[in-house]
Amino acid sequence: MTIEHENGYVSVYSNLDDLSSLKEGEKVKQGDVIGKVGFSSYGEIEDEAHLHFEIVKDNEWINPLDILE
Repeated sequence: MTIEHENGYVSVYSNLDDLSSLKEGEKVKQGDVIGKVGFSSYGEIEDEAHLHFEIVKDNEWINPLDILE
């Protein structure tokens, strides 16, 4: 799942199971449930449930810790 933000930012959420009922183009706000962490990555099936989280700014991956409070 990807969410487009202001100023060229995109957040990417991978390895989600049970996605919410959000539709493409629908606006989300802080606190909205977008999905549940899961086991959807076959290459990591033996790992515990976890989330892959990425931030992209103007088509370049950046370290999420650099912008999150």
